[in-house]
Amino acid sequence: MSGHGVCRKVRKTLAAAQMFVSAKESMTIEKNSLEALASAE
Repeated sequence: MSGHGVCRKVRKTLAAAQMFVSAKESMTIEKNSLEALASAE
């Protein structure tokens, strides 16, 4: 029973980490595209 709780906790943590990483990536992509636009002008 306790093992099931741990598994659930790990999955939740992984999901949160994945969301954080994807948010960070999209922010980096946005920043890069903004810089590309600025240098193009």
